[in-house]
Amino acid sequence: MKLSTVIRIRSAKKIIYDSNIWISFLYEDDSNFEKAKELFDYPKPDVLTDYVVLEVSTVLKKKAGEGLAKHFLDNVLANDIEVLLSNECYHESVKLFIRK
Repeated sequence: MKLSTVIRIRSAKKIIYDSNIWISFLYEDDSNFEKAKELFDYPKPDVLTDYVVLEVSTVLKKKAGEGLAKHFLDNVLANDIEVLLSNECYHESVKLFIRK
């Protein structure tokens, strides 16, 4: 995993973590789990893109099962983390994912 995938949006002073960091952090059997944990000791990300949310959910479901994927989605929905939307299909995609 390239730890350089942490992106700072300078103008808005927001922090975004790419999918691979979220997956490594949430999936304890991932080979980069410890490195990802270290990143979360720093200022936490406060924004995600819809594609990252959907990719992380899909990969977690495949690797660890539906429970961990839903746990991630529930936390994204319940917390004050901003999700940047690329289109309006995001909300429908999340609803479908949770229902399955």
